[in-house]
Amino acid sequence: MPAALPQDPSGRVTALTQELLRRTVALAGELTTASGLNPSDLAALRALDAAAGEGIAVNTLGAQLGLSSGAVTALVDRLEGHELVRRTRDAHDRRRVLVTLAPRARSFGAEHLAPIARAVRSAVAELDAREVAVVERFLARVLDDDGAARSERPPQEG
Repeated sequence: MPAALPQDPSGRVTALTQELLRRTVALAGELTTASGLNPSDLAALRALDAAAGEGIAVNTLGAQLGLSSGAVTALVDRLEGHELVRRTRDAHDRRRVLVTLAPRARSFGAEHLAPIARAVRSAVAELDAREVAVVERFLARVLDDDGAARSERPPQEG
């Protein structure tokens, strides 16, 4: 918890959100250190998790991560070596190779993210349905507003 919270509600919520983000970044750093994976590897795992089992074409994954063809191939090779992803041919277009999460990726994520997941479940368990709805609405609004702001930014060069 931050040492001293601002007096106004918006300032307190902002400070607590910033602390949660700091801890999330620290967790990502610990995860890279403990696993031997790098930030691009973790970004790929997040993208594949978001695809909800559908798989992502290798070139699409590279574009999402801002990686060249060679770099994304090396990334997929690394993740495949850790048994975290699988390559499969697209059933509709055999020329395309899809990347999906392997079962080990789920247990890997669960193992490393369990403490924060437990903390969230514990906090939510203390709320009534109305309070949960407020938290959900707040988080959805912040995420939507952030997504809109990001899409309005010009692409970065480099």
